[in-house]
Order: sequence, then C-alpha cells, then structure tokens
Amino acid sequence: MCGRRRDNSGGLERLILYAFMMNLKYRKNKRKGETAGFTLMEFLIYIGIVVFIMTAMVMMGANIIQGRVEVISMEEVSKNARFSMSKITGLIRDSKEVISANGNSLELANGENIEIYLEEDDIKILRNGLEGQLTTGSVDIVDLSFSEPYPGVVEVEMIIEFYNPSGRQEYEMSRDFQITENVRK
Repeated sequence: MCGRRRDNSGGLERLILYAFMMNLKYRKNKRKGETAGFTLMEFLIYIGIVVFIMTAMVMMGANIIQGRVEVISMEEVSKNARFSMSKITGLIRDSKEVISANGNSLELANGENIEIYLEEDDIKILRNGLEGQLTTGSVDIVDLSFSEPYPGVVEVEMIIEFYNPSGRQEYEMSRDFQITENVRK
C-alpha cells in the first residue's frame, strides 16, 4: 500500500449515528407492522392541547393586566380624595370661623380669607389672592358640597372619579366621601 494512510477515526461513530437515525425513522411497530411516527389523530390532539394551554395563558395575562389597571385607577382616586379631604379638614380645623358654607363653596377666616370651591372638575383653593389646585388632572370631581348644620361645624361631601376619556370599563372608578369637621377656636 502506497502512500496515504486512511483515517477511520469518527467513521464508526458516524455509522452508528446513521444506523440509529434510520432505526428511529423506519422502526416497525411489532403489533401492526406499520412504521412508527405520529398519526394524524395524535397530531391533532397535540395541537389541541397546545392551543388550549396558550389560550389559557393569554386569558390569564389579560386578567392580570386588567386587574392592574383597576388597582391603579382606584389608588389614584383614593390618593386624590385623601389629600384633598385632609387639606380641607386641616383648613377648617385651623380657622377661626366659617364665613359661609353653601353649595360647592366654603369660605373660612383665619387672619386671612380662605375659599375652597369647585371649578369645572377640580377642587381649587384661594388663599390671599393666590389660587391653587387640590386635585390632579387624573381625577374628576363630580360633586363637592359644603354645609354648616351647626355654627362652626362643616360637613363636606365629595364624589370623585377617575378621569376616563376613552370610556373603557376597566378605568371606571368612582367613590363617595363624607366628613364632618369643626372649627377649633
């Protein structure tokens, strides 16, 4: 033999791998004599199971997202209501007298005149000629009413809802709040 030596390393492994693959591809079912593989029915069952699992996962994800949106709108309404009501009650408590409390306007005297009122969908405060806003643009104040059932006692009622320009149901959130506070002279 002249010259070149033939390298058979790896040839045996390739031959075994080829035989194994051919055996998987063409193995015979001993009971029926058919070639092994997926039947159409097995394939359809497999596809049905995969579609069912994927649909369940998508539905679960959609529910999680919708729940998160509802929680965000509820938190925004609660945060705005808490802040505005605590500010209003603090101003009532610290004032010397109630000048007027009727409808959607409250006037207090504390060495300075303070007016709290509803303008469009926001609660505004006017203090020494400077106007401020107690609520953010992410909520609408549907109703704000002040009354003075007894001298120095003010009842505040407020209906606040999440600003929902798109009209989507998951963003709808409305809450009613009512407090009573008295002037501490």
